[in-house]
Amino acid sequence: MMEARLGRRLPPDYVLANRSDVPIAIAPNVQLAPCSASAFTKAELEAAGEAFLERAMEGDYSWVPADAVVLTGGIPGPRIGAPRPMTFVISGDAHPQVFYGPVQEADLPACGGNPQL
Repeated sequence: MMEARLGRRLPPDYVLANRSDVPIAIAPNVQLAPCSASAFTKAELEAAGEAFLERAMEGDYSWVPADAVVLTGGIPGPRIGAPRPMTFVISGDAHPQVFYGPVQEADLPACGGNPQL
């Protein structure tokens, strides 16, 4: 936390990348547009998971856009001591992948296709 006190920006805990042509709905407040990526803290994703479970228990999926795919398998947790961020990639080219540390655009699958979950 020393870096935060010194005014330096810490890397996010997670980056969720959707490299497909289809929106991905993960939770009511976590939706990924096609060919996009978003950064999240651990606390944000934990709260999103709780919101998902609460709504799912009520049978309420009204938060899912009509053209979206719902990720129901969850997001893996990071390895202990792994560099941040943990990037979770959903693509049309491969099954979900996890990268640790900074990831360059060239290292990600090409955008396009239906997500392979």
